[in-house]
Amino acid sequence: MTDGASPAPRANAVLARDCEHCRGWGTIVTDLGHHELCPHCQPASEQQPAPAPRHPAPGRGPLRLPKSVGPL
Repeated sequence: MTDGASPAPRANAVLARDCEHCRGWGTIVTDLGHHELCPHCQPASEQQPAPAPRHPAPGRGPLRLPKSVGPL
């Protein structure tokens, strides 16, 4: 991160999932290079981080090594 740069706003991924404007990211980059919440899928009043999903997405669980692989 460069000096004076602020982190990108936290978007609600659930709302952004099918948005064609931000392509599911929930944020857009302005002509000046600033990250802003997508005006099409993110409510203007929502400035809080998105809640964590209650259930992990399929295939996104903890990494499990095959039984044939021993400890490193």
